[in-house]
Amino acid sequence: MRLTLLIIFIAIQSICYSQVDTLLIRNSINKIENDNKKLNQRIDDLIKSTDLQNDTEKKTIDSLKNKISTIENANKKITEENNNLKKDFENEKKFKDRDLENISSKFNKSNIIGIVIAAIIIGVIVFLVLIIIRKFKESNKTVEEKALKIDKELLELMSKQMNIIKESEKSSSEGKSTNESDHSFAMRVADEINRISMRLTKMDDSSRDVQAVRNALKRMESELNQQGYEIIIRNGLPFTDTSTFIPINFIAVEGLKPGEQIIFRTIKPQILYNSQSIQQGEIEVGVNESDLV
Repeated sequence: MRLTLLIIFIAIQSICYSQVDTLLIRNSINKIENDNKKLNQRIDDLIKSTDLQNDTEKKTIDSLKNKISTIENANKKITEENNNLKKDFENEKKFKDRDLENISSKFNKSNIIGIVIAAIIIGVIVFLVLIIIRKFKESNKTVEEKALKIDKELLELMSKQMNIIKESEKSSSEGKSTNESDHSFAMRVADEINRISMRLTKMDDSSRDVQAVRNALKRMESELNQQGYEIIIRNGLPFTDTSTFIPINFIAVEGLKPGEQIIFRTIKPQILYNSQSIQQGEIEVGVNESDLV
């Protein structure tokens, strides 16, 4: 009896275990089948994507092949045109060489005559230019000599006039104070000294006439100094004092820095009488070119 019950119990337990195993197996199979479906779907998607990519690449390759074919055709045409141009150039060169040979042969016959004629023409031109330059220099020299002669005579006349004025002042019994003195002649003399000095700067110092005029100027200025006058000329010095000199004009001078100013030319000198200003100077001021803008 016990053995029978034991056998029955074992059988029942075996049946239960087999059913449980069957359920587990079925669930595993179902899961595997679902996974297989997903994998199959993914494989299909990949195949479709690969097919699309292959189609695109195929189209690109076909397009590149067409372009390559077009380029090759163009290269063939260019090569043919180059060959034709090369032939034309060679033919043209042959014709040009023939023309040059003909011209050269003609030139060899007449080049000596042409060179001689050209040399004669150049020689005549140079000769005429030298004559003109010589006459121009002689004319300038003549003009300078006449100007020096006139300046020398003018200085002599002014010197005589100064002596006359000096003698008349001595003989006059009525003395004049400084404020009542007539400075017009002395101012005129100072202006002439400035003008003649500027002219002499452009002449050759080795000339006797130039030296004679310079000496006359020194005597005139010394005479003015003895009478209490002082002539102030500061050409080439920096311009800083507008109360002493009035700038009449500004001109560009090379070598000056921006903002730098010099007295380029004295139009009228400053004149002092007994250390008091009786004439304010007038000048041309040299500046940097950028300062004129």
